[in-house]
Amino acid sequence: MKRKIRIFTMILSLCLAVCSLTALAACTKEEMPSENMTVTISDETIELEVGGSQKLTVKIEPADAADKTVEWKSSDEKIATVKDGLVTAVAAGEAIVTVTSGGKSDSCKVIVKSQDSAGDTSSDTGSGSAPGGSDATGSDGTGSDSAGANS
Repeated sequence: MKRKIRIFTMILSLCLAVCSLTALAACTKEEMPSENMTVTISDETIELEVGGSQKLTVKIEPADAADKTVEWKSSDEKIATVKDGLVTAVAAGEAIVTVTSGGKSDSCKVIVKSQDSAGDTSSDTGSGSAPGGSDATGSDGTGSDSAGANS
C-alpha cells in the first residue's frame, strides 16, 4: 500500500512540474518582443511644398506580431509635423520622420520647399521618376492657409 501511495505521489509531482513549466513558457513567450520584427515606412524620401501634406504608411512584419502600436515623430516640427502618418509641411527645410514599433524603427527624409522655389516645377520635380509626384505638390497655391492649422 505504501508503494502505491509513493508511486501516486511521484506521478502527481511530475504532472504538476510539467504544467508549471508549460504555463511559465507560455507567459515568457508572450512578454518577449519578437527579434524578427521589422518596421518599414512606405517612402524613403518625400518632397512637399509648404502647406502640402502626404500620408506615409508603415508595414510591420511578421503580420502576427503581438504589438503593432506605432509612434510617429518628426525631428523638427518647425519644418514638418506628423500625426498618424500624415506629414504636413510647415516651413522650408529638411526633417526626418521616424516611426517606431516594438523597439524597431524606420525613417523618411522630408524635404520641404517654399512655394516660391516650387513654382519652377519643371526643373525641381523633373528629376524624379515617381509618376504620382503631382498628387503631393499639385495644389493650386491655396494650401498656404492650412500651414498654421496643425493638430
